[in-house]
Amino acid sequence: MAAIPGLSEDPFGLEFVNEDILKSNLSQFRSIIEPEVCALAAANASAHQLDDMKHLVVRMNEISCLVVESSVDEWIDEFIDQEIAFHTLIYKMTHNVVFERMTNIISRSVIINSTALNYRQGFDFTKYTELHTTLYEALASRDSEIARKHGQEHMETFKLFT
Repeated sequence: MAAIPGLSEDPFGLEFVNEDILKSNLSQFRSIIEPEVCALAAANASAHQLDDMKHLVVRMNEISCLVVESSVDEWIDEFIDQEIAFHTLIYKMTHNVVFERMTNIISRSVIINSTALNYRQGFDFTKYTELHTTLYEALASRDSEIARKHGQEHMETFKLFT
């Protein structure tokens, strides 16, 4: 069952696209769209959504420390879940139903790229959580230009990891 009424889990048939092509195309899609989504999210986010995001960032930082100490798959899986929740929340913060309905695409991108980033093989979680913390701070500033800039930087750094 889809998380959004009336929307299938894979409305664009992405599961039928070659994974290497899909990874590249999703990265390109997000690089184009996500900085603007961040700008809109900074302008439209509710205080409650920003508070939820703060909790996600705190938890991602906690998990990052646990992964560095123990590398337990359970922590890595939770980190991926938190990252999906983080990016999904950014799209929801826009309060734009079109962007909100793109969350399945973003989730798919995070899952594919978490595999590509080799989260289970020495990935630098500290750097990645710093990126999310900086992006959260930009969104919380409610300054669309700063949020756009950090959204773009986040995606440029993300491309370096993939």
